Parts: sequence; structure tokens; C-alpha cells
Amino acid sequence: MNDIIRARSFGEILDAGFRIVRDRFQVLLALALIGYAPLGVLMASMNTTGSEVPDPAELVVSLGAVLLYSLLVLPVVMAASTHVAGEWLLGRSAGLADSVRMGTSIYMPMVGTFFLWYLAMIGVAGAVAAAFASAAVAGPFGFVVGMVALVAGFWVFLGLLLVAQVMVLERAFGLHPLRRSWALLAGQRARAFGVVLVAGVITGVLQMAFMLPTMPFPSISPIAQYLGNGLGQAFSTAVLCVLYVDLRCRKEAFDLEHLARQVGEGDAPDTV
Repeated sequence: MNDIIRARSFGEILDAGFRIVRDRFQVLLALALIGYAPLGVLMASMNTTGSEVPDPAELVVSLGAVLLYSLLVLPVVMAASTHVAGEWLLGRSAGLADSVRMGTSIYMPMVGTFFLWYLAMIGVAGAVAAAFASAAVAGPFGFVVGMVALVAGFWVFLGLLLVAQVMVLERAFGLHPLRRSWALLAGQRARAFGVVLVAGVITGVLQMAFMLPTMPFPSISPIAQYLGNGLGQAFSTAVLCVLYVDLRCRKEAFDLEHLARQVGEGDAPDTV
């Protein structure tokens, strides 16, 4: 019987994230190499030394390649990493090929949902920028309004933190993942903020750990930095999957539902 599907304390959520990365390190490392090492290569190709001035045409081509690769590959890598973490939570091991295949199978609806998420974030960012712009006219009161808008914007961001997990683990797309994430995180944003903060620190540490030894070598330093970022993102994804399951257990008795399904269906396949 799988006791991984249960509510957890904040520390247990982080611990489970580390365990996922440890147990599925080879697959997650391969996904990091697929998703982020090529970006490092592209960024390294744009590095100049001394008084060299980058050719504008080459710079545009390189930036276009970075954007295209990010749009085509990173969503698949994110979905595959989420699938790996979700399978771990069900007591199963997801292979690299199966995880990538799953990511590519939902690519179009996933990108469409991310577009809606970006629209929401752009709207929030615009409101925050407008509020701060008013500070130049309204003085101290405008600054206060801007700070309130900034906090509100971050509050919205935290409310939409689990959109990717809902998409991949529930196979739901469109506006539903946004509404679902918002409902799951209602009253739980403080814990979500803690998860984001710790994951961000760990990602930054990994980036520095990979980048500092290679700083004397500009041709490989960006590659190492992006690889460290990829592993940090794998940890962030794993922790958010654990948080998603934790919130479902707290709000929907998902642990009891999962147990009942196991008892009632025997060896039937589990789902998150």
C-alpha cells in the first residue's frame, strides 16, 4: 500500500522533493540535459571577449534560436519532469522515453494553457507598473498604492502556482487549471511562498555551484550554469507536485480516496 499519498508538513514536502530527485536522478538529469544544456550552448555562442562587438545579425539569429528552442522543448521537459514526480508519488518509476512521449502528447493544449497563464501574469504586471507609475504623480500615497499592487500581484502569482501540475497530473487544460490551482491554494499561499522561496534558493545555489568552477572558461560557463538551473527546476517541479498532492489530501481527502481505490480495485492502475 502506498503511504506517499498523504498530507505533509512543510519540512516533509521539501524532504519528499529531495527524495524524488535522488531516486529519479538519472531521468531528471537527462531531462535537464535535453532542456537546458542546448540553451547554454546557444548562450555561449553569443559570448564575446575583449573589445569584440557581436554581429547584430548573428545576435538576432541566436536569440531567435533560444526563443524557439525554449518554446518547443522546455514545456515538454517540464511536463516530463512533472510526470516523473507524479509517478514516484504513486510508487512507480517513469522512464525517460515514456515521460518525453507523454509531454509531447499534450504539447498543444499545454502551450495554450500557458498562454492563458502568461496573459494573466501580463495583466498583473501591467497593473503593478501602472500603480508604481502613479507614484510619480501622487507622491507617497502613490508609492503605497504601488506596493499594495505589488503584493497583490505576487498573491495572484502564488494562486496560479500549480497550473502545470493540474495540467499534467489531471490532464486538464484551458481555464480549468487556473481555476483549479486557485481553489487548491486558497488559504495556503504562505506554504506555497515558503516552497517557492526554498526552491529558488536551491536553484540559485545549484547555478552557482555549476558556474563558479567554469568561470575561467567562458565557452562552457553558460552551459554549466543552465545545467545547474535545469536541476534546480527539476527540484522545484518535484516539490510542487508534492505540494499539489498535499493540498488535495487536505482539501479533498485524496489520501482516503486513493486508499479506497487501491482496496476496491486491487492491482488496477493508480492515478493522481
